[in-house]
Amino acid sequence: MKHKLQRMKTHMSGVNQSDEIVKSEQEANKISDFSFDRRAWQALGFEEYWLEDEVSMVRKSKIPSDTKHGRYRFSDWYEKTRTWDQVDIPHPLSTKGIDPSKLFFFDIETTGLSSGAGTQVFMIGYVRMFDSYVEVTQHVLPDPSCETAFFHAFLNEFSEDDYLVTFNGKAFDWPQVKTRHTFVRKRVPSLPTFGHFDLLHGTRRFFKHRLPSCRLAIIEDQVLHVDRGHDTPGDMAPLLYFEYLKSGDPSPLQAIVDHHRSDVLSLIALHADLSSRVLESEQADDLLISAQWYSALKDDDMAFARFQRAYELTGKGEAAFYSGMLCKKLTSPDEAVHWFEKAITSSHVKKTDALVELAKYYEHERKAYDCALRFVREAVQEEKWRERVSTNSNGKVLTELQKRLQRLEKKQNHYKTNRPTHM
Repeated sequence: MKHKLQRMKTHMSGVNQSDEIVKSEQEANKISDFSFDRRAWQALGFEEYWLEDEVSMVRKSKIPSDTKHGRYRFSDWYEKTRTWDQVDIPHPLSTKGIDPSKLFFFDIETTGLSSGAGTQVFMIGYVRMFDSYVEVTQHVLPDPSCETAFFHAFLNEFSEDDYLVTFNGKAFDWPQVKTRHTFVRKRVPSLPTFGHFDLLHGTRRFFKHRLPSCRLAIIEDQVLHVDRGHDTPGDMAPLLYFEYLKSGDPSPLQAIVDHHRSDVLSLIALHADLSSRVLESEQADDLLISAQWYSALKDDDMAFARFQRAYELTGKGEAAFYSGMLCKKLTSPDEAVHWFEKAITSSHVKKTDALVELAKYYEHERKAYDCALRFVREAVQEEKWRERVSTNSNGKVLTELQKRLQRLEKKQNHYKTNRPTHM
């Protein structure tokens, strides 16, 4: 099987993959007789789920909760849910008040990445966490003619008070499921109106500036330390599925099943990791990111506490600047100045922004135009230095600063000219 996969990878490197998938799908659709090899499916650990004259394949497996998946044990996630229960902090990652067994870590495999009706969902899987073990359930569509049984099998396990945990599931997985469900909705249960935790958003917040990509494979390798070994790439899944449809031999699906199983297990580890960064991390970068997240959620108290803690640990100017911006927002201008002054003496990060904020304060609050001009001139010099050492500068900031400087100089001259004299 390993040699066969390698040949397929080599072949695909020289052709357009989407064309290859379309070709395989067209060939698979020519097959009129559904060849069902019961023993071959049983060898892969699957059982049959019959609905009238249709069959779907289901595999369940249990893993002890103290098993490690990368750097985390599954029980570590369980502990994070208990921590969420103990804190009164509204947050998109919070599982407070939710029975852990009601969370379904969910993923699908499809015959393509488009959202059209022609894309088939052929594998649905999810993990549930219990006290002493995790249960992995995987549903496979053995033939396109069995889609009703396929949907019926997995929907029978869900209820309205369950929650999905996905990675880009709001944009991809669940819309794909909804599209295919419309074709069989009269014969299967309705789709529940799930609560939904999509981990892609939090992943991007924490890692978009630290890693080259926020793809799950990169996160597994760089953050979760999951070793996939000789794993089959996910983009091979459609071709292997079409090969199965043509041959009737499900053994090529073993590689997809294993890949998919690791995907859903990684979602548990990822939620544990993101929760830890929000709830417990003392790393300055994590504190800054979680503070910015809380600020976006309008929880200014939690944001301010984390910005302050980040500054205490590292003295980072960025942390001081954002502390000042929160004080400014909360109408505490004098305290904001205190933090902006810390920011300009700490580092170059956000220094220009802090200088501009100080200039605004002295111009509008104190009418001290000499002080305002001093800070703007310093900001101009800072930005000129930044343009010399940075390849990302586009000159817009410096242009705006020079306009601000000219306006302030005119304002100061007008003030001096029209200032009343005392006899």
